[in-house]
Amino acid sequence: MKSIAKRIVTYILFLIILALTAGFFFRAFTPDDGNYVLPRDFYRKDKDRFDVLFLGTSKIKQGVFPMTLYNEYGISSYNLGTGDQTAALSYYVLKDAIERQHPKMVVLEVGMGDYQTTYEGTEDLHYITDNMPFFSKSRYEMIRGVGKEEDDLTRFLFPWYEYHSRWTNLTEEEVIHEDSGAAYGSWILAQGRDSGYFEPVTPDTTYELPEIVTEYMEKTVQLCEETGTKLVFLTLPVFGPGLLTDNLYPQRINESYAVERFANAHHISCLNLIDKTTSLGLDCTTDTLDGMHLNLSGAEKFSAVLGKELKGLCDLPDRREEQGYAFLEKDYESYLHFRARQSLATDNRTASYFARMLETYDTDNYLYVFVASGDTTPSMTDTVKASLKALGLANVDSAAGNHAYIAVIDRGNVVYETSDFSLTSDLYEEKVDGVSVLALSRSAEEGSGSQIIVDLNNYDLQGPGLNIVVFDRENGKKVDASYVAGDEILHKYGEE
Repeated sequence: MKSIAKRIVTYILFLIILALTAGFFFRAFTPDDGNYVLPRDFYRKDKDRFDVLFLGTSKIKQGVFPMTLYNEYGISSYNLGTGDQTAALSYYVLKDAIERQHPKMVVLEVGMGDYQTTYEGTEDLHYITDNMPFFSKSRYEMIRGVGKEEDDLTRFLFPWYEYHSRWTNLTEEEVIHEDSGAAYGSWILAQGRDSGYFEPVTPDTTYELPEIVTEYMEKTVQLCEETGTKLVFLTLPVFGPGLLTDNLYPQRINESYAVERFANAHHISCLNLIDKTTSLGLDCTTDTLDGMHLNLSGAEKFSAVLGKELKGLCDLPDRREEQGYAFLEKDYESYLHFRARQSLATDNRTASYFARMLETYDTDNYLYVFVASGDTTPSMTDTVKASLKALGLANVDSAAGNHAYIAVIDRGNVVYETSDFSLTSDLYEEKVDGVSVLALSRSAEEGSGSQIIVDLNNYDLQGPGLNIVVFDRENGKKVDASYVAGDEILHKYGEE
């Protein structure tokens, strides 16, 4: 009997070790790309804390900010959008999420109703299944439910099989990676493009959604009815046709109105906002990434309007100051810091980039290093000079031209700025409150060979022009490394 008991204990220990090992390799081998993927942070949240869940494609992931909804209306929500999330993938994500959170409302964005399959590329399924708990029942249901005969489903069940070649390239940070979860699933990008003209397009009322889309939308309707969850269909505004191809915008219009007809037939609330950019207060010159997706500016505007619409459709409680929801206020503070970092790391427009810098430079734990490489004339536009002066720099006008120039700002205080412009080079090498900084600026006469080293990290400068490194003291990491090219901020280099 003792021998049998010993074997049972051994087998149990073996299974426990196997489970822990599987979990470790599951995380270590799968890419931790926080852009298009299902956020792992969602599975670390307490159950029954989110009243609204958002699902859909990258348009909702980049277009709806739960933290804006919380700040404006006290709505507790989470964004479960992923890249190219089909109606089939949305259904399985929702099936799992409802069991965890029992939300009052689900908002499903069906922004690409022309999908003909359960998932498009294998990466789209990986975006979700790789980030769900390894032993989740829903994970296996999803893989079985949407799996295609031509695909090797083993690669979804065991992601280390898919990514085994990464073994020799793994770093400690990748093995122990953790996403902050500050944005509650949304993807914050500050850069923008002018999407150009807008012309209304009359929808084709004969257009029908593909059968696979209709099938899973019906399953979603049934799931929400069975669980007593308010379902809302949503199509986000698109700045079209503008930057889009000739047939893409009319196709999106046709799909959105087909979704609206489906919703009406099933007595489901539908917010079809695809062609409502103007009435929503969105600006084609400042609020879009590419005409199809909203940027930071557009998403915050849209989320504020959307929150009012959602509260009109359902009695959503205000969770601000409510017992049991203090985590939202704490996470909102983290979000503001994350938002500031993302703004500086992604904004490509000079005026708004420096405006965001001015918002945070004296309140956050940031160190800024500015170095001219060669001729600064293309960089030192009137906008840039005015922005640098607003940061407290005094010698900006003299710095414009073929001069060496260095400026260092630490937590809002100017600790160094070049003042002697008779020299063809300048060198700053100091410890700034514990952080080592080396900045070298050479004029074109000396070959423009400039350099920035912060905390022993060497940044490969892209000059000629004004180069910028923003360093976060709190975590000891780079926020941004870029250079100014006229009216553009180019984020094209990093640590060597």
